Amino acid sequence: MHIPTLDDVIFIDIPNTNALIHYDEGYSFGISFFETILVTHHGIFLDKHVQRINRSLEQFNISQRISVELIENIIRHYKLSTTALKLQVSENNIIASVRGLSYTPDYYQRGAHVTLSKFVRSRHSPLIHHKSANYGDLILALRQAKHDGFDDCLLVNEQGNLTESCIANLFILKDDKIITPPLSDGLLPGVIRDYLIHHYTIIEHSFTLNDLMHCDGAFLTNSLMGIVHIDRANNTFLPLHPMIQKMAQQYFQMIQKE
Repeated sequence: MHIPTLDDVIFIDIPNTNALIHYDEGYSFGISFFETILVTHHGIFLDKHVQRINRSLEQFNISQRISVELIENIIRHYKLSTTALKLQVSENNIIASVRGLSYTPDYYQRGAHVTLSKFVRSRHSPLIHHKSANYGDLILALRQAKHDGFDDCLLVNEQGNLTESCIANLFILKDDKIITPPLSDGLLPGVIRDYLIHHYTIIEHSFTLNDLMHCDGAFLTNSLMGIVHIDRANNTFLPLHPMIQKMAQQYFQMIQKE
């Protein structure tokens, strides 16, 4: 097992950097894993991101292991704040990059407009529970959704159950119950998904597009946007359940206090 230090990290967003990326299976076959971390004045949920990526690295026999201390050193060394930090790890590379936060107040107020992807995601894929660089089908689906005027698109497995979106976990409300698909349906164990499951009464149960269309409210979660309600699925407007607003407010208050 290799425990990297700051000197092992390639930071590719520095102007005129001479970053050297080693050509390994991470870049020839996509066998690498990444985390996208919200940085305010510090990293949010660093321990959860580290645990998830290290589980993936261990399962796929990659010798690198990431630490909270390493990520804190990156944030401190490059004076990062109010940004999205991406850390991608393969056998011979640790690459850090940053990008701006794109979610605006208008987006949270309006809510997400989503459509249904034509891609079917196999719940039996060995990569389905991991945030890997094998992201091509999701990128293509997301590009098509945006081309068609949507913010994101929802994915189904081979049983016809909704699983997640291209970039977020999915939740619906029905009869005052909060429901999210189980991991066994084939989806990423999201950091915010895990936080909500541990702080609210949430049922993990399969549901379909028809269930979404007849729900009392629905929302998406990921580490950068937090919680955003789904305003429209295809051409159907969904109700905004007050519980979603309450959860979103409590979540943003929590990360501001961290």
